[in-house]
Amino acid sequence: MNTKKIIASALSVATLLTTPCVLNIGNYGGFADTAIVASAATSTTVEYTTGSITYVLDTAKKTAAIKKYTGASTSVTIPASISYKSASYKVSSMYEKAFKDSKVKSVNMSSATGLTSLPYQAFQGCTALTTVKFPSTLTSIITQAFYGCTALTTITIPK
Repeated sequence: MNTKKIIASALSVATLLTTPCVLNIGNYGGFADTAIVASAATSTTVEYTTGSITYVLDTAKKTAAIKKYTGASTSVTIPASISYKSASYKVSSMYEKAFKDSKVKSVNMSSATGLTSLPYQAFQGCTALTTVKFPSTLTSIITQAFYGCTALTTITIPK
């Protein structure tokens, strides 16, 4: 291999390692994509668990995404924001399957006014879930958000 090809290859690798790139995963036949940003630069996200809810915090944007609920409570309230290391993070999104197979009966997200979309299978398999309250900012519910929620009777989205 000649010297020019070696240098070109090294520069290509260096560029890939220092340039952020977005990878879309979880495209379930046209359903909501989950974006993962990969970069060699310092990450701006931190996982933080408070109570039974794990959030992914974006320290640059000061936003929080609900990643996973692992509790045994039958009633859950999602706040408008959470505090971490003396900073406030607005709850603005939720991961796919965040409440998957939980035993929760009631979820109140009405204070989480940063939330605009409910992702694919957010409550998959929550067979005890009967009531969900959303903020007025919710504009879309992705297909199968309540897949397997056989007891669900009330969804409230204020005007």
